[in-house]
Amino acid sequence: YLLIENLSTTEDLWFNFGTTAVASQPSILLAAGKSWENPPHFCPTGLVSVIAATTGHAFTCKEA
Repeated sequence: YLLIENLSTTEDLWFNFGTTAVASQPSILLAAGKSWENPPHFCPTGLVSVIAATTGHAFTCKEA
């Protein structure tokens, strides 16, 4: 199980698996205030990378 939550109410967050996230494709856009949970058929087990426009951007990432 993997949960990523963008805690910002104004700034987007991008994330990617297995490679460094960039602020465009092929990374996944997570809009301000939204969260992402892995679908039943996929749970990454390696590197999870995130990027945002500012340093100190608040987010949560939980693995179980």
